[in-house]
Amino acid sequence: MDLLDRAGLHVELAALGQRDVHARRRLNRLLYEEGRSEDLRQRARSGDDGARFLLGRLVEDRDGASAEDVGD
Repeated sequence: MDLLDRAGLHVELAALGQRDVHARRRLNRLLYEEGRSEDLRQRARSGDDGARFLLGRLVEDRDGASAEDVGD
């Protein structure tokens, strides 16, 4: 998963993430580290609890807001 990330193959990582929990977690971490809240929000809305958690952390880090403020 790290090799896909380092190679910049994020589309492939996302496709693999549909079937593989490790790829899904790595993609979520990548989106979090890059500060891509909209991408995390889309993944959270589709039911990805890991993305929802990291989105809450990202919003807290940026705004000092609580995780409850992240909703739709």
